[in-house]
Amino acid sequence: MGLNGIRFEELYCEYWSLVYAICLSRIGDEEEALDAARDVFIRKWRVIDTYDPAKASFRTWVRRNAENHCVDVFRKQAVRPLAVQLQDESEALKTDEWHDERVLTTQIVGACLMQLTPTERQLVLMHEVEGYTWEEIAAITGLTVAQSRVRTAQGITRLRELLEQIGMD
Repeated sequence: MGLNGIRFEELYCEYWSLVYAICLSRIGDEEEALDAARDVFIRKWRVIDTYDPAKASFRTWVRRNAENHCVDVFRKQAVRPLAVQLQDESEALKTDEWHDERVLTTQIVGACLMQLTPTERQLVLMHEVEGYTWEEIAAITGLTVAQSRVRTAQGITRLRELLEQIGMD
């Protein structure tokens, strides 16, 4: 059955978009993000009996697992240097889509984000893009509020440095 009469399938339907969005924003590849999101739900299905709503909401529980799973995925992958990524994508500059400055900026910032450590990327995205509070970030990641702030600031500083290296201020 699941939690308080709610079927796991219902939770899956309700939280799939959230988990997939987390995985996609952290991993950057649609297929790998799909695999990661599936893995998260498979793991949650196997341990659903250990879930304690007194400790965290299901949303927090599944989100934390998604974040941690993405970190594990990155530990297994070697991230290519930014210059190689941009060089590989230089042919795409010839397409109409890339003529849009906003699309190009998004691609460059995304490539720079991929150069951060998984923890830095996670924290920067959670705070700066998704708007989580320091307390929410601490609850999801297991860091203290102070650690969350310091590590996010370090990630933002590193992101700025990467953007400056390629001439974006």
